[in-house]
Amino acid sequence: MRLQSFTASMTSFGLQYLATPWEGMPEPDALPAESIAALAEGNPLAIATSDPENVARIVTRYARDGINLVIEEEMEMQVSRFAFKLYVLKNRDTGS
Repeated sequence: MRLQSFTASMTSFGLQYLATPWEGMPEPDALPAESIAALAEGNPLAIATSDPENVARIVTRYARDGINLVIEEEMEMQVSRFAFKLYVLKNRDTGS
């Protein structure tokens, strides 16, 4: 199983997403501007990835729009056939 297939199954959680997840998540630079509102309100952001550079690219993407994300938590997730890291980020400026 690929991580992309696994994370697609997470769309059933009913949470808010930075972009429509049905076609696969866009690259960090292509995330829509309207996704900034959720982060500006202080909602945490969870990122499941096997590439930590994706986290750095998302932090950079939102920094351009004044959202100062910091990693609040990082954990290794072991699934039966693969492992990935789950990062939880928060907006440093909201204090939440």
